[in-house]
Amino acid sequence: MGRKGLVGRAVAFGFGAVCLSASLSSFGVHAAAADPTDHPPLHFSSLASVDEVSPQDVWAVGAFVKDPFGVQEPLIVHYDGAAWKFVPSPINNGGLYDVSVIDTSDVWAVGWFVPEVGGAAEDLILHWDGTSWSQVPAPAPGATSDVRRVSSVSADDVWATGEGLDDQGVGRSFIMHWAGASWKIEHVVASGFSLGDIDASSSTDAWAVGGSVTDVLMLHWDGISWHRVPAPDPGDPPDLSSVADISSSDAWVAGTVVRNPFGTTPVLFHWDGVAWTYTEPDRVSNFGTLAAGSPNDVWATGFRNDPLVMHWNGSKWSTVHFQAPGHVWTGMVSDGPDSVWVVGHEGRGGSQLTTKHITIGGSSVLQLGVPRLRSALGPRALQR
Repeated sequence: MGRKGLVGRAVAFGFGAVCLSASLSSFGVHAAAADPTDHPPLHFSSLASVDEVSPQDVWAVGAFVKDPFGVQEPLIVHYDGAAWKFVPSPINNGGLYDVSVIDTSDVWAVGWFVPEVGGAAEDLILHWDGTSWSQVPAPAPGATSDVRRVSSVSADDVWATGEGLDDQGVGRSFIMHWAGASWKIEHVVASGFSLGDIDASSSTDAWAVGGSVTDVLMLHWDGISWHRVPAPDPGDPPDLSSVADISSSDAWVAGTVVRNPFGTTPVLFHWDGVAWTYTEPDRVSNFGTLAAGSPNDVWATGFRNDPLVMHWNGSKWSTVHFQAPGHVWTGMVSDGPDSVWVVGHEGRGGSQLTTKHITIGGSSVLQLGVPRLRSALGPRALQR
C-alpha cells in the first residue's frame, strides 16, 4: 500500500478471505455507467488490493483464471477517471496480493508465481515505469516463498513482507526493503510468528503486524532497525489483517479473534505515539481492511450478518450500511476527505470483479463508476 499524505493508502486482505465487505444503507445512492472495455475471459477471479496516485489514476491487482481448469494468472487493472481497463502482466502463472503507488511512473505490485509446471512458488515483484510492467528480482529466502504486502514512502524507500521456508524447511516471515537499486531482506521474524500487514508513513516510521498462536506481534521501524513494541493482550491471539500508519503518533491495526465456541470477535488497536490501546467494537463481528486519509478519516471493512464499512471521524467509529449481499471486499484506499475506493469480487468463486467508490457528504453516499467485470468466454463490456 502506498503512502500519499492526505490522499491515503491501501490495505489489502488476501485471496480466499471470508468476506470483508461494505454495506451502506439509508443514504441516497447514485451509480454512473462505466465505459466498455475489452478484457480477458474471467472465471474464478478477485481483486485483492487498490492504491492511487490521484482520483484519476488508480491501480488494483489480484488474480484470475481464464477457464475453469486453467492456471491462476496475475490480474492488473487501471482506472483513468472514466473507466477501468486491463493492463498486461509479464507473468502468466501466479497472483498478486498487494499494490503500492508512488507516482504515475512508479508503482509496485507483489505476489507469487510458479516459474515452471510442478515447481515451487516463488516471490513475485512487479514494477510499473509509466509504460509497462516488468518483473524485478526478489531475494528469495528459501525454497518456496511469496510476497504478501508492500508499502512505499518514496522511489528509494519501499517495504514489503512475505512468507517462505528457511534452509531447515521451517516457515518464516520476512521484511524486505528497496533502496533504489535492489531488494534486500532487512529482518527475519522469529520462528512461529507470521506477519499480516505492513505500512510506512515516513523513512523513520513503519509498522509490521502479525502474531503467533499465543501472542500479538507489533514491529516498528525507527529509521535504524526493526524492534518489537509491547501491545495489549486480547486474551486469545488475534489474526491481525491490516495496519494503517498515519504518522509516528497515530496508527491503527485491525483484526479478528476466534473465541471458541463463541465465534469471532473484532479487535482494534490504536497507537498514540507512546503505547498501543485495545478495544472490541460491538457493531461488527470481524474486521478485514483499513484505509486512512488523515487522523479524522479512517475506514475499515468488516462483517456483521451483512458486509459493512465503518468510518472514524476523529472521535468515534460509525457504521455506514450498504446493501451488497454476496460481495467480498478485499482491498481499500482512501481517496480524499471522506471518500474511499473498495475492490473485491461478487458471486460464488469470484465470478464478477467489483469496484466501488464511496463518498460521505452529509446524508449522501455517491457510488461512482461501479464496473462489474463478468466471467465470459470472450471480451465483455463493463456493466453497472
